[in-house]
Amino acid sequence: MMFPTVQIPMVLQPLFQIGLTFLIHTEYGEKTAISIQQEENFGKCTSNCRIWDIRLSPADTIVKNTVSNGVTQNPGFVNGASCPANVDGNKTITDNVKAENIDASGGDKDGICERGEACFTNTYLMNAIEVVGDYIGDDDGLCESNESCIYAPNYGVYQGTGDYTAQTCVFSDGTVSGVTMYAYSSN
Repeated sequence: MMFPTVQIPMVLQPLFQIGLTFLIHTEYGEKTAISIQQEENFGKCTSNCRIWDIRLSPADTIVKNTVSNGVTQNPGFVNGASCPANVDGNKTITDNVKAENIDASGGDKDGICERGEACFTNTYLMNAIEVVGDYIGDDDGLCESNESCIYAPNYGVYQGTGDYTAQTCVFSDGTVSGVTMYAYSSN
């Protein structure tokens, strides 16, 4: 069954206060773009229920494909070529998870990272997500050295659709190294 697609400007304006555009698909295709915001569509559904599937519009240029600076579009992902610059091995973040490394010498072995103790840190790519459940890496979702990861060209959860394993790029090692980088076939 094919579902009609309609444009809904600013459907999440109360959350973002910017003019995002989404595609709305309904299970039966009977509702209009305006009806998703109408009061009768809020709360528990008791009859004539619909399933709303809210996705970023292909035309969106605010949160889609702009993670480098939020304005300029990211370079394209080309299968088999060098990875886009925003997933270079030196585009990283290092955090301190505030957990004491109890296997290291010194410290009081209480598991809480305190001054002078060896603590765990994560250094990971800013614009990639670890493939969880592939038995490679630590499965924390952060793209760290020697892990399989998915290119994250967009702000937020949505990073594309399709078979991510069909596309890879040549990763440029840096602070994070040894990464196998995949990308969804459609953004």
